[in-house]
Amino acid sequence: MQQLSKNMDDSQDKSAPRRALCKLQPLAVLMGLAALSFSAFAESQLDGHFRASVWQPYQDETVRLLREYLRIDTSNPPGNELAAAEFFHRLFDQAGISNTIYRYAPGRANIYALIKGD
Repeated sequence: MQQLSKNMDDSQDKSAPRRALCKLQPLAVLMGLAALSFSAFAESQLDGHFRASVWQPYQDETVRLLREYLRIDTSNPPGNELAAAEFFHRLFDQAGISNTIYRYAPGRANIYALIKGD
């Protein structure tokens, strides 16, 4: 009889968390649906903004800059990263982004740029 009583106590202890979870599930579902509907609303607003944007000038500029960058010979050896660092230095200066070129050997360099957040 004591064993039966102990088994019943164990099953009641295990079902208590399940009951609490069952009470939370509707709230979790509601919160999930609210998050999804807000996400869908925000996405539709963002989609409209992106569709209204004129992308062609940005795409053309991106292709032009990528071509210019790929024409810089940085093959190793010897590396010649300085030419690529100077390319990015020019771009960052035009954009007002603080940057520094660190030369560590003739023709070899790294560039460090910092964009401050708010």
